Amino acid sequence: MRNPWAKERYAGTWAEKEPVWTDEIKAEVDFDKHVGEHTFWMPIEDFTNNFAQFAVALTEDSWIASRKAVKLEKPKMSVTFNNPEK
Repeated sequence: MRNPWAKERYAGTWAEKEPVWTDEIKAEVDFDKHVGEHTFWMPIEDFTNNFAQFAVALTEDSWIASRKAVKLEKPKMSVTFNNPEK
């Protein structure tokens, strides 16, 4: 996922400073580049437990748009984040 505002950082499993990140896994996802672009990773269980809906923004005219309804269980609107500015 990407947080374009980057005012807070995800602080759950797979947060950027968590010990689950090995050099091999970081290389697989181009970690350093994407973290610099405010990308973060989270387990699918955290995602489905905390978001009732999501949207994908298209930024290229050549991309093909499609829609798929996805039922997410246990919708809440909270995720563990921390604010590094505090």
